[in-house]
Amino acid sequence: MTETTIRRPVLPESDFDGYEFRIISRGRNTGNTHWYIFDTLYIEEKAGDVVNEAVAMRNQLIEDTYNVKLGMVETTSHQSVARTSILAGSQDFDVYGDSISSSSALAAEGLMVDLKSIPYLGLEETWWDQRACEQLSIGDNLYTTVSDFNLMDKHGTWVTFFTKNMIDKFSLKNPYELVRDGTWTLAEMLEMCKTVSFEVDGDGVLTEADSYGTVGEGWNINALMVGTGTLMFKKNADDLPELNLDGERVINCFDVASKILSDKTLTFFIDRVKGTYNDAWTDCFGGMMADDRALFYITGMNRVILLRGLDTSFGIIPQPKYEENQDGYSCVCSYGNTNSISVPIINTDMERTGIMLESLSFESSLTTLPAYIETSVKTKYARDEESAEMLDLIFASRAFDLGLIFNWGSSGLYTSMLNSGAETFASKIASSSASYIAAMQKTVDLFEGIA
Repeated sequence: MTETTIRRPVLPESDFDGYEFRIISRGRNTGNTHWYIFDTLYIEEKAGDVVNEAVAMRNQLIEDTYNVKLGMVETTSHQSVARTSILAGSQDFDVYGDSISSSSALAAEGLMVDLKSIPYLGLEETWWDQRACEQLSIGDNLYTTVSDFNLMDKHGTWVTFFTKNMIDKFSLKNPYELVRDGTWTLAEMLEMCKTVSFEVDGDGVLTEADSYGTVGEGWNINALMVGTGTLMFKKNADDLPELNLDGERVINCFDVASKILSDKTLTFFIDRVKGTYNDAWTDCFGGMMADDRALFYITGMNRVILLRGLDTSFGIIPQPKYEENQDGYSCVCSYGNTNSISVPIINTDMERTGIMLESLSFESSLTTLPAYIETSVKTKYARDEESAEMLDLIFASRAFDLGLIFNWGSSGLYTSMLNSGAETFASKIASSSASYIAAMQKTVDLFEGIA
């Protein structure tokens, strides 16, 4: 039997003399406990949870190895608190661990360090997300990224749940086979949605009591567009972003995606039941799935855990492609909910920070990440072996869209145009491209000035 040799980071032996290494992030009292950072600290009220216990084990190992204490600065106004602290020169935290959009905004203000300049960070190693490092850099500078230390970025990866009973009931094609064959496309999704969408109760009013192809929110148009392989801005040979919204293919992608999500007979959005349920995301949509009235639920990976009590079988697949010959699937990471790693310019000990982040990222690849993906999501919450297979594909296909993250005049483009049609969308792109490019260039200029 051949032993597998684990590749480990090369780090110096260090004693940090009881230093408290602090990470600032949204706290547990933000009003949305689905999204607070549960990957940083052991949470006592979750004792017995496999991920939480892995966090505790990893933290203890790091603390014992480096004679350090891990701490989290919890706040409900993380971005403003961090900005105030940095501008005041206060040493309140070592790492900024909030959302990618928040980290990127602070970086554009010149408040974050290029991670590539920090000693001991092996950003090319497998415990750092290589797609994130590639897609989030600008001009070969990287101010925020994700690693195996982060779990909320996995939680914030957008997927498509499907109700298995409805596949059988309506004699639809097997979504797993479509994905494997590379034939899971927007056109397939549209036809399947049409088959299952109809009024159930006969009252002449479309409500959550009726049957729909998809449920979710308007933001899902971003997920479908990224699923087509369309990033608002792509990188050139100099690692600088260029507008990627002109061209017939983008318009065609938007045309099909919007036909699915803008049609209220096919799609039911959360805003139609706001205030009616304690948690409409789970209670309403979960109930519709359990009653075979919601075929697809396009949402974040966190729902696989929040739907644990759902009394029906569901599968998990990526967002569809646009055409079959597209180069792979693409799953967007929520720029508002995906946490990331950034280091403030006031950090006075980059060596210690580099050692800590590299150690946390590596040790997480052996502890918290497998606890989350292999034990929790795949084994405990996923309903079948095929979902586990799909999760590997999904996590290998994640995308980080700079246009969405930096809001280069286009963050709300898809959602604002959802009900407008392809022709109006094309006209909007033609008339607004200059402003999108100008907004992007302003950010690039700021980074070039920082560098």
